[in-house]
Amino acid sequence: PSPSVFMGRDDLVQEGIANLLADSSHSIIIMGFGGMGKTSLALRILNDAAVQAKYEEHRYFIPCDIVCSVEFTVEILLQTVIKLMQLELTNDAVKQLYTISKPTILVFDNFETLWDNNKDQYSIQMILKQLNSIKQITLIITMRGTMAPIDDIDWLVLPHGGLSSLDVSISLDIFSIISRHSIDEQAVKELVKELDGWPLAIMLMACQAKNLAPKILLRSWHKEKTLLLEKPGAHSHRLSSVDISIKITLQSPLLLLKPNTLKLLSVMCHLPNGI
Repeated sequence: PSPSVFMGRDDLVQEGIANLLADSSHSIIIMGFGGMGKTSLALRILNDAAVQAKYEEHRYFIPCDIVCSVEFTVEILLQTVIKLMQLELTNDAVKQLYTISKPTILVFDNFETLWDNNKDQYSIQMILKQLNSIKQITLIITMRGTMAPIDDIDWLVLPHGGLSSLDVSISLDIFSIISRHSIDEQAVKELVKELDGWPLAIMLMACQAKNLAPKILLRSWHKEKTLLLEKPGAHSHRLSSVDISIKITLQSPLLLLKPNTLKLLSVMCHLPNGI
């Protein structure tokens, strides 16, 4: 389903929709740091009325962090796609996909789960290249980072450089809609300013504000910081805890291969305003 609260990113939404409605669409890749709203943007585009009218039920959303949680192989991903499409399982899943006749969207969400944990990245690149070559298929990939897994595909990148933080007015509106507190409250303004336009943090703090006054949350924030940013009553997950989202980023193979990067980040976190 489309996200219940989605504000901002209008230019990216319209660019993505226009691309999918074109006679010859480009595969889309949405990148950025954890909690920036990559999945929400993909779902907003995927569930647009005009996109639904063109692609009908041939719009498939595959969460790689769930599908590939046990075995990080591209075969598992392809088998999932075949099952969703209700096609016959064969030894050559890609060949099966060449037989589809309707315009189709495949969304691979949190693609970094498969990409970062797979030693055979070349095979993944070849599969992506094959899928992209199928006329009826348009890929949408969301993944952490700022580098596409393959350059041989003429991606529509939304946006170049990865998703940025939200501006203050949008941040306040999102907080207000979820928490039902007025954006005119001084404590709300100060609290939202502290979150620096980070969509996941804004959503989690707004959920806390349903039960606790913004003034109390602001005082707690100065003491606890990210420990406060958990969705009350929710199972621990990257979308219900900022700490977990940060941990996933810090444990990515790219950072682990460059230990000096982690040392630099640990120094930067002591600076008043980062860098």
